[in-house]
Amino acid sequence: MDKKPIRSSIEKRFVMSILWVGVIPMTLALVIGYFAAREGQQIAVRQNLLTAASKTVDGIRLAVRERERVITRISQMPELIEWLTEHAKGVSLPTDAVLKRLEQESVASAALESIYCLYDRSGNPVATQEGMAPPSISNLAELDKPRFVD
Repeated sequence: MDKKPIRSSIEKRFVMSILWVGVIPMTLALVIGYFAAREGQQIAVRQNLLTAASKTVDGIRLAVRERERVITRISQMPELIEWLTEHAKGVSLPTDAVLKRLEQESVASAALESIYCLYDRSGNPVATQEGMAPPSISNLAELDKPRFVD
Protein backbone atom coordinates (compact mmCIF):
# COMPACT_ATOMS: atom_id res chain seq x y z
CA MET A 1 0.00 0.00 0.00
CA ASP A 2 1.18 3.37 -0.96
CA LYS A 3 0.93 5.96 1.67
CA LYS A 4 -0.60 9.11 0.42
CA PRO A 5 0.82 12.35 1.75
CA ILE A 6 -1.37 13.87 4.40
CA ARG A 7 -2.97 16.98 3.11
CA SER A 8 -3.41 19.93 5.37
CA SER A 9 -6.75 21.48 5.60
CA ILE A 10 -7.19 25.11 4.74
CA GLU A 11 -8.08 25.94 8.35
CA LYS A 12 -4.82 24.48 9.59
CA ARG A 13 -2.90 26.52 7.03
CA PHE A 14 -4.63 29.71 8.14
CA VAL A 15 -3.88 29.03 11.79
CA MET A 16 -0.25 28.25 11.06
CA SER A 17 0.20 31.34 8.93
CA ILE A 18 -1.40 33.51 11.62
CA LEU A 19 0.97 31.98 14.17
CA TRP A 20 4.07 32.46 12.02
CA VAL A 21 3.16 35.94 10.84
CA GLY A 22 1.43 37.43 13.92
CA VAL A 23 1.66 35.67 17.24
CA ILE A 24 5.26 34.44 17.29
CA PRO A 25 6.82 37.77 16.16
CA MET A 26 4.56 39.67 18.57
CA THR A 27 5.60 37.40 21.44
CA LEU A 28 9.27 37.86 20.56
CA ALA A 29 8.79 41.63 20.38
CA LEU A 30 7.09 41.66 23.79
CA VAL A 31 9.83 39.56 25.40
CA ILE A 32 12.61 41.68 23.89
CA GLY A 33 10.75 44.86 24.85
CA TYR A 34 10.31 43.63 28.41
CA PHE A 35 14.03 43.00 28.85
CA ALA A 36 14.93 46.32 27.23
CA ALA A 37 12.49 48.21 29.47
CA ARG A 38 13.73 46.36 32.55
CA GLU A 39 17.33 47.28 31.77
CA GLY A 40 16.33 50.90 31.20
CA GLN A 41 14.52 51.02 34.53
CA GLN A 42 17.51 49.50 36.30
CA ILE A 43 19.77 52.18 34.85
CA ALA A 44 17.31 54.94 35.81
CA VAL A 45 16.92 53.62 39.37
CA ARG A 46 20.69 53.23 39.76
CA GLN A 47 21.20 56.81 38.58
CA ASN A 48 18.50 58.15 40.93
CA LEU A 49 19.98 56.29 43.90
CA LEU A 50 23.46 57.51 43.04
CA THR A 51 22.20 61.10 42.87
CA ALA A 52 20.38 60.76 46.20
CA ALA A 53 23.44 59.26 47.88
CA SER A 54 25.66 62.00 46.46
CA LYS A 55 23.37 64.76 47.72
CA THR A 56 23.17 63.12 51.15
CA VAL A 57 26.96 62.89 51.35
CA ASP A 58 27.28 66.55 50.36
CA GLY A 59 24.80 67.56 53.08
CA ILE A 60 26.60 65.53 55.72
CA ARG A 61 29.95 66.91 54.57
CA LEU A 62 28.67 70.50 54.96
CA ALA A 63 27.37 69.79 58.47
CA VAL A 64 30.61 68.09 59.51
CA ARG A 65 32.76 70.91 58.14
CA GLU A 66 30.71 73.48 60.02
CA ARG A 67 31.10 71.55 63.25
CA GLU A 68 34.84 71.16 62.62
CA ARG A 69 35.16 74.92 62.09
CA VAL A 70 33.33 75.64 65.34
CA ILE A 71 35.37 73.16 67.38
CA THR A 72 38.63 74.40 65.83
CA ARG A 73 37.72 77.99 66.71
CA ILE A 74 36.84 76.95 70.26
CA SER A 75 40.09 75.00 70.64
CA GLN A 76 42.05 78.14 69.79
CA MET A 77 40.47 80.30 72.51
CA PRO A 78 43.22 81.76 74.70
CA GLU A 79 41.34 81.10 77.95
CA LEU A 80 40.94 77.40 77.13
CA ILE A 81 44.56 77.05 76.06
CA GLU A 82 45.72 78.77 79.25
CA TRP A 83 43.46 76.63 81.44
CA LEU A 84 44.61 73.38 79.80
CA THR A 85 48.26 74.45 79.97
CA GLU A 86 47.97 75.17 83.71
CA HIS A 87 46.12 71.88 84.22
CA ALA A 88 48.91 70.02 82.39
CA LYS A 89 51.45 71.62 84.77
CA GLY A 90 49.52 70.17 87.71
CA VAL A 91 47.89 73.38 88.86
CA SER A 92 44.36 72.74 90.04
CA LEU A 93 42.08 75.43 88.61
CA PRO A 94 38.32 75.75 88.98
CA THR A 95 36.39 74.63 85.93
CA ASP A 96 33.56 77.16 86.34
CA ALA A 97 35.01 79.82 84.00
CA VAL A 98 35.89 77.27 81.32
CA LEU A 99 32.50 75.56 81.50
CA LYS A 100 30.77 78.96 81.38
CA ARG A 101 32.71 79.81 78.20
CA LEU A 102 31.81 76.46 76.64
CA GLU A 103 28.17 77.03 77.58
CA GLN A 104 28.29 80.41 75.82
CA GLU A 105 29.55 78.67 72.69
CA SER A 106 26.78 76.08 72.93
CA VAL A 107 24.15 78.81 73.12
CA ALA A 108 25.80 80.91 70.40
CA SER A 109 25.44 78.19 67.79
CA ALA A 110 21.82 77.24 68.34
CA ALA A 111 21.61 75.40 65.03
CA LEU A 112 24.37 73.03 66.15
CA GLU A 113 23.42 71.67 69.55
CA SER A 114 26.71 70.81 71.19
CA ILE A 115 28.06 69.66 74.52
CA TYR A 116 31.80 70.12 74.96
CA CYS A 117 34.35 68.05 76.89
CA LEU A 118 37.99 68.85 77.58
CA TYR A 119 40.53 66.07 78.03
CA ASP A 120 44.05 65.94 79.41
CA ARG A 121 46.98 64.43 77.54
CA SER A 122 46.29 60.95 78.84
CA GLY A 123 42.70 61.01 77.56
CA ASN A 124 40.92 61.60 80.86
CA PRO A 125 38.07 64.13 80.89
CA VAL A 126 38.94 67.21 82.94
CA ALA A 127 35.96 69.47 82.18
CA THR A 128 32.56 68.35 80.91
CA GLN A 129 29.35 70.25 80.44
CA GLU A 130 26.23 68.95 82.12
CA GLY A 131 23.92 66.75 80.12
CA MET A 132 26.36 64.19 78.82
CA ALA A 133 28.76 61.59 80.02
CA PRO A 134 32.13 62.25 78.40
CA PRO A 135 32.85 59.82 75.57
CA SER A 136 35.94 57.70 75.94
CA ILE A 137 38.89 58.21 73.64
CA SER A 138 39.98 54.93 72.12
CA ASN A 139 43.34 55.82 70.59
CA LEU A 140 45.19 58.95 71.65
CA ALA A 141 47.76 58.56 68.89
CA GLU A 142 45.07 59.30 66.28
CA LEU A 143 44.20 62.65 67.85
CA ASP A 144 46.09 65.35 66.03
CA LYS A 145 43.36 68.00 65.96
CA PRO A 146 40.11 68.88 67.75
CA ARG A 147 37.29 66.51 66.92
CA PHE A 148 33.67 65.92 67.74
CA VAL A 149 31.70 62.83 68.59
CA ASP A 150 28.18 62.74 67.25
